[in-house]
Amino acid sequence: MKKIITILIIIALLVGGFMILKKRKQALVLAKPPRPLAVRVDAIKLEPKNVKLTLPVLAEVRSLDNATVSTRISGTITKVTKQEGDLVKKGELLARIDDRDLTAKKASLRLKLANLGFQVSSKRSQINSLRVKLNNTIDTHKRTSELLKVKGASIEQFQNEETAIASLKAQLNAAQNELKSLKNQKNIIKHGIEEVNVSLSYTRITSPINGIVSKRFISKGELALPGKPLFAISSDKANYLVLHLPKRSLKRYMLPRVERKALFLTNPWPGKPSSSQNLISSSGCLPACRSKRPWRRDKGRTYSCSIFSIKDRICFTALLPPFLSWA
Repeated sequence: MKKIITILIIIALLVGGFMILKKRKQALVLAKPPRPLAVRVDAIKLEPKNVKLTLPVLAEVRSLDNATVSTRISGTITKVTKQEGDLVKKGELLARIDDRDLTAKKASLRLKLANLGFQVSSKRSQINSLRVKLNNTIDTHKRTSELLKVKGASIEQFQNEETAIASLKAQLNAAQNELKSLKNQKNIIKHGIEEVNVSLSYTRITSPINGIVSKRFISKGELALPGKPLFAISSDKANYLVLHLPKRSLKRYMLPRVERKALFLTNPWPGKPSSSQNLISSSGCLPACRSKRPWRRDKGRTYSCSIFSIKDRICFTALLPPFLSWA
């Protein structure tokens, strides 16, 4: 009985669905079609004219005169005086390295040098005393020799004086050699102090050029090693832009070797008209530019620019900061 009721319900649902679909189809047939709407199109008159073909690229600001600062000694960084973007002058302090070991070594060498100075002074006094004693003994020996001729002195006295003279000469030579040795030791210690002074000069990290700190590789408390870069300094003069061109388009935008003049159009900043000037460029199309004042934050930044061709001439456009201008 339940199966019969279930079958009847399914049949009723199918019949009802069929009737609903049939009514909807009839309604669609009787409905009016939608009214077509007109599309408005602007007419363009085709005319031949020059088309500017552009290639978007990136240009990076770089400096012709760069310096990487490092040290020749190892030690802990105790002080950092400059940060990235700071202006520096030639010889200005950038950082300091711990110099306590070198200072202690220098103090020890100075004490040794002072001690050797006392020894040298004492040895010179001894040499002077031996010379006086030797001269007196020689004078006495001469008188003894004259007395020996007239039998006024014994042969034993004469021989004893000769022995004393030989002994004094040996002592004098030994003292002079010791003095030379002390002087040599003194010179060695002086050279050691000079070497320590040179090493101490390396603990002061200074800028070799006038410019801007473009990168700082160390911080206070870090270990500085010989040859490890500590700072990168970029000169505030002779700045230029490097174009990053795709390899597939590089040859297309190279200047011929014979004609190396390129027209460069620049728009330094909004609100000022573009300026154009003919420049001598290399075959890589990388012109130099200079800055009217040093920049602090633009080292390494990229700027949008375009390269295009007008009548077989290579053109370059870029949006530059107001303080940059072409050289």
